[in-house]
Amino acid sequence: MYYNICMRGLCLNNKGFTLIEAVIMVVIVTLFLSAVLPFTIENLTSSARSKKRLLAYEAAHAKVEDLRNQTFSSIAAGSFNVDNIAGASGQVQISDDIDNDGSPETDIIEVTVTVNYPDKGQTRSVVLRTFITDGGITSNGG
Repeated sequence: MYYNICMRGLCLNNKGFTLIEAVIMVVIVTLFLSAVLPFTIENLTSSARSKKRLLAYEAAHAKVEDLRNQTFSSIAAGSFNVDNIAGASGQVQISDDIDNDGSPETDIIEVTVTVNYPDKGQTRSVVLRTFITDGGITSNGG
């Protein structure tokens, strides 16, 4: 609020804020920050959660690629270490009964790689499934 005070030919300009204006501004800024802050915190939390999930996916994918690089007969079920996430663990499961007829297949297996990782007091998982054949990826010519 601007106003001039003039007395006996002497004018004073008051271009500052009054106490009421300053208090109102503080209240408005406080209301704005209290409305925006929860969204900012949620965004940061969501970003950290997404990063953990991505790291778990990368660990599972790396394990699948590691298994694909092994000889078919040496691929085995078991656990593996996940170094890029604290408290995470990995598991490999193998099924050789692809068509569920009760008899195992001899040249193909289904591999399931699971990475479990802690997130806000819960255990979350990333699961990748793939098929690996004896002889790897083949082509029919061409």
